[in-house]
Amino acid sequence: MKKAAKVIIWATVIWLLFLSVTRIAGIIAKYEIYIKTDWAVAVVGAALALGTVIATEIARKEPFPVFYRVLLILTVPVSIVSTFPLISQRGNIAATFGAVATVICCLFAAIRVGLPPKFGVPASLISLLIVVPLCIDAFFTVMLKNFGETTVVDTFESTDGTYYAELISDSEGALGGSTRVKVYKNNDIDFLILEIRKPKKDIYVGNWGALSRVEMHWQTDDVLIINDVEYDMNAE
Repeated sequence: MKKAAKVIIWATVIWLLFLSVTRIAGIIAKYEIYIKTDWAVAVVGAALALGTVIATEIARKEPFPVFYRVLLILTVPVSIVSTFPLISQRGNIAATFGAVATVICCLFAAIRVGLPPKFGVPASLISLLIVVPLCIDAFFTVMLKNFGETTVVDTFESTDGTYYAELISDSEGALGGSTRVKVYKNNDIDFLILEIRKPKKDIYVGNWGALSRVEMHWQTDDVLIINDVEYDMNAE
C-alpha cells in the first residue's frame, strides 16, 4: 500500500473525526456549534473523501492492510455525523452538495476496499437507504433555498464585554417570520473554522415586521434595554 494512500485516508479520518467529536461534545455539553464558513468545511470534506476514493482505487491493486480497511469503514458513520447538519443549510448549495458528496465518497471507498467482497451487495443496499434520504433532503434544501433565511442584522456588546446580543431576522417567505434577540456570554471557544458557545434563550421575540421598530442598548454590563424594557442577564 502506497504512502500517499495512507496519508489521504488519515487526513480524511482526522478531519471528519474532529468535526464529529466537536459536534457530539457540543450537544452533550449543551453548547452551540457555529461553523463560520460551512461551505468551505463541506468542500474540504468532499475533496478529502474524493481523494480517498482515488487513492484507494489505485492502492487496491496491492494487498490492503486490515487496519486501513477498518479506517475506511469508520469514515462512513463519522461523515454522516459531521456533515448532516450542513446538508440542511438552506441557501448554501455548496455546503449541501459538498456534504452529500463526502458521504457518498466515504460509502464508495468503504464498500469497494474496506469490506470483504461477500458483503458488497448488502452493504450497497444499506448505502442506498442512507444516500437516498440524504439526496432527498438535499433536493428540498436547494429547492427551498429562498424560502427561509436567518440573518444576524446587528450585534451589541455589553459595556464590559461580558455578553453580546444578536438582533436576528428569521424570514420564512410567504409565512412571514420573526424578529428575535439572543444573548450569548462572551466566552466563545474559537477553532478558526468554528465557534463553540453557550446558548442563551431568546429574550425577545416579535413578528417579522417588528425588526425596524426594535431599539436596544446595554444599560449596564448585565442589563439590556429593548424598546424601553429591561432584561437582566442574571435573572434566570
